[in-house]
Amino acid sequence: MWPFARRNQVSPESETAKRAAEKSLKDAQAGMPEAQARLNESRRVTEQLKAHNRANAYSDFIGGHRPRPAQRRPFVRRDSMPYTLTLYVLLQIGLAASVGFLVLHRPRRFFRVTEINASWWVIIVGLLYARSLMLLGIRGARPGETWWDSAISIGFLTAIDVLLLVRFFSYLWYLREHPEKRS
Repeated sequence: MWPFARRNQVSPESETAKRAAEKSLKDAQAGMPEAQARLNESRRVTEQLKAHNRANAYSDFIGGHRPRPAQRRPFVRRDSMPYTLTLYVLLQIGLAASVGFLVLHRPRRFFRVTEINASWWVIIVGLLYARSLMLLGIRGARPGETWWDSAISIGFLTAIDVLLLVRFFSYLWYLREHPEKRS
């Protein structure tokens, strides 16, 4: 609503006013009359700054802005390299299995029910793996905040890879058992 931004650090204006107030206090303690006037002026400025800060806090409250928590350093895990390497390996294995199956199978009629059951899920997973590999290369991988988050993502990826490898090797076995089906 209002362009106020909460700042967790002290503004330069308040630092200048604070320094002026301290200087005036030292001069007033020395007993100079003009120092007393400056001390009163600096107290007035300090009170104005406090009132301004209260008004900002109130306008933020009215506008629905919550005060930001203290700035923390961003969470960076040091073990992101093994996680990234694991993702690369699993995605490449799955992509190789799906492309290998499609090269061996050579589907001709994509819209037959048997082809949909046999090939489409492999094609879809292969496309998702290719997309994921490209994004992993562009963005990199950021492991989850907790260990189980990473374990679940790697676990599901491993399970899908196992399904793709079973599909690939079962089709190789099928071709070995039925050499007349090769064309």
